[in-house]
Amino acid sequence: MSSCSHVRPLLTFSQAIADVLPSITYKSDLKRLFSLIEEHGPKTRSDNLRYRRSNFLDVSYYVPSPEGIADMKDFIEDTRVISVGSGHCLTEFILSHSAVDILPTDTFTTHDTSKDMCLMKDYIQDYTSVDAVKQHSDRRCLLMIWPPYRTPMGYDALKEFTESPSRTPEDKFILIGESEGGCTGNDSLYEYLDEKWVMTRESYHPVWEGIYDYIQMYELKSTVGDSDYEDDSDYEDCPEIETREQYVLRIQKEILKASTEKRVEDIPVLQQMLVETGPTSPIERANACEPEDEFPFPLTQKE
Repeated sequence: MSSCSHVRPLLTFSQAIADVLPSITYKSDLKRLFSLIEEHGPKTRSDNLRYRRSNFLDVSYYVPSPEGIADMKDFIEDTRVISVGSGHCLTEFILSHSAVDILPTDTFTTHDTSKDMCLMKDYIQDYTSVDAVKQHSDRRCLLMIWPPYRTPMGYDALKEFTESPSRTPEDKFILIGESEGGCTGNDSLYEYLDEKWVMTRESYHPVWEGIYDYIQMYELKSTVGDSDYEDDSDYEDCPEIETREQYVLRIQKEILKASTEKRVEDIPVLQQMLVETGPTSPIERANACEPEDEFPFPLTQKE
């Protein structure tokens, strides 16, 4: 069993990106990056699902797609963008190479993020979310991707952005994450959105089993009024969190199953999960799901 802990037969998603990053200098080269995303992302069927998912989510919860990027670019138009909590900047990198003027910011103090893994480490600026909005108030679109769950970070940044004296009626906000009741931000964020903003567009993309994010594009309610647009995504709230005892028992069973089926690449990941406190994050919740199939599926908008 101990020898299995050294088995890493697959190139991780971050390693694969690092290999092609130096060659990505023009818009046409994004095809290579999107190919990597598809290869390592939820659309690919394989026997090493858990290993691939773990490595992908180390880089980004959101799975960028050409369609989603195009939808955001169409919404942004020529507006300059400020991104807060940008992390490893996968989406920000793609947008910047799609002719979007975007400034990524992060302090790299949460969620095991590292500037060394950042795709825009020569450009990202060291700001908290609130300070980023204050210092770059001339940027008229705020981008927030998966603001931390049950923290005020997302709410604080959006409130600062909305109430800045330099705001204009044309300002925009893009949130990539789950709906209210999901594992994105806190209740204050969604209450403030309901009060001040209106979602005028949404866009869907491939997702991992157990993760229900989508692109939500907002405009100021004072500009567009109370829209008839409704978020009709057919998502349920976060599943109930397992107890620690249930979590440990389930992982132990999965380790035994992986050993029996000789899925050696899954065993080290499962062993690492045993030392964690339980499924309290979106990643761990995804791992806690009982999928109907052995591979994930893309969510589509409810008809």
